[in-house]
Amino acid sequence: MSLFAEGEGNTPLLAEEQAELIPNLATKEELNEWERQNILEAYAWALDPGNLRRRDPLVESYIRDVHLRMFDQTWKWAGVYRITEKNISVPHHEIREGIGTLIGDARYWLEHGTYPPDDLQFASIIGWF
Repeated sequence: MSLFAEGEGNTPLLAEEQAELIPNLATKEELNEWERQNILEAYAWALDPGNLRRRDPLVESYIRDVHLRMFDQTWKWAGVYRITEKNISVPHHEIREGIGTLIGDARYWLEHGTYPPDDLQFASIIGWF
């Protein structure tokens, strides 16, 4: 499968966005594996007890840091809010406000025991960048 082929499950990228790819990859499978490895490294960093003691994970700068670490070896735009519309998440002009709302909700859920901490998931944030 071509690296940037249109199709189900693929987020369409403009030519200038495609040019922001850091490694030289030829297929979608290679890109998926490269991103997977990058994400696993960020996951280990984010869950390191030392990082969690030093930083509040429910602030916008931490979330951007996690996104940066998830894709810093893959995309030059890692950690930066997107400026084009995609087929995922919210319109680009609503990202900053939406992140703030999501952080506020998560803080409330934690402070009031709305959900067990293990049930709180923030994977939807990824599509906001």
